Amino acid sequence: MKMLVVLVLVAGIGVVFYGYSQDWFTAKVKNDGNQTTITGGIDKEKFQKDTDAYLETVQEKLADLQANLDSLKSKAKDAKGDTKEALDKEIAALSERKEKLGDKLSEMKDATAEKWEELKSGFELAFSDLKKGFQDAVSRFK
Repeated sequence: MKMLVVLVLVAGIGVVFYGYSQDWFTAKVKNDGNQTTITGGIDKEKFQKDTDAYLETVQEKLADLQANLDSLKSKAKDAKGDTKEALDKEIAALSERKEKLGDKLSEMKDATAEKWEELKSGFELAFSDLKKGFQDAVSRFK
């Protein structure tokens, strides 16, 4: 039983520290001598404001990637032979990855504060990978 109490206390402290780093969570620890109680909540207004600002920035970045994709498509129209075939394959792969990134963005829009950081990290990794893919493709097909 003591192990369970310690585990709950450690988990609660983790949430408190994580929450304070985000300014979304509030927590109270109460110890009456026999029992330690941890209660917490989420500042939904702060969370919504922060996530909306992030999502707006990300949507602008995705619009930039779409412009890059459109530019590659334009180059593909003028390309010939093997170059056209390779460029078309690259465009298809990048388009698919961009679509999956859009799915991740949709998932983030509905995320709870508890899941936000995990989804955001996954999105940023996928976004960075896609951006590098665009840069590589542009450099190969100049």
